[in-house]
Amino acid sequence: MKCVGCDVIALSKKQKRTINMLVVLAFSTPIIFAIAMSVATFLDRRERYVAFWTLRHSLRNYKILEKLVVFLSMLNFYSIKFLPLLLSSVHYVFHCSELSTALRKQAKIIKTSNATDEIQVYQILIRCCKLFNESAKVTIFLMLTMDFTELYIAIRLLLGRGFSMTTTPKIVESSFTFTCIYVSLIIVVSFAAKIPNTMEQTSASFQELYCSDLLKNKKEVLPQNFGHLMLLKALSELKSVHLTVWDMLKVDKSLILSFTGCILTFGILIMQIKSDDSD
Repeated sequence: MKCVGCDVIALSKKQKRTINMLVVLAFSTPIIFAIAMSVATFLDRRERYVAFWTLRHSLRNYKILEKLVVFLSMLNFYSIKFLPLLLSSVHYVFHCSELSTALRKQAKIIKTSNATDEIQVYQILIRCCKLFNESAKVTIFLMLTMDFTELYIAIRLLLGRGFSMTTTPKIVESSFTFTCIYVSLIIVVSFAAKIPNTMEQTSASFQELYCSDLLKNKKEVLPQNFGHLMLLKALSELKSVHLTVWDMLKVDKSLILSFTGCILTFGILIMQIKSDDSD
């Protein structure tokens, strides 16, 4: 990316605000979880469950201290549980946004200038996309694995097949976890899909540019224009670079439907097992 101008890879103000908002939400999530779970815990007070968060210390005579210890314990727990995953997602989203923006801007520059050097910069960006996929494919695999693990645990808790917890905290934790992870999945997949989508759009624009240049020189293609035309033709025929999940899945928007289908299937299965057990 050092060979590419800073103005090409620079994000717009709207994109920067989006990334900043995602960072704030990532850091706010453990706090929101801790507050919601603290309230739920003391609304549906069970001494055994409260003692778990106070590390088996009895603080019943010190109400404020007890609530503070429970809140801090929950904040620490949910920070460890969610913060690395959410920050990794934001980091992945940032680079996806950066690459898709650079591809789109460079395609516009090529369309207006037709300079061979600019076409070479575009090819460098494509190589950057491939390198990013190679370096991040294991990371996205681990992220999705953690996401699905948390989602399935949340569904089990929500449908009453979970661990020994009181009712109100169980509903609150499972609902918040499901919402947080599912939204995170949608955001990651949506931003990752921008790279192949942008490349498809730019390939179409290169095809139009190639055809228009060819028509301008239909009588005779000058030697100095031949290489430029061949570069445009090659760019128009480039296959889109899809980010992958460890070379097993292509990350595009169709994955959202697949994820939703898996979640619904798992939920129906849990409900069926619960129904059979009750019979």
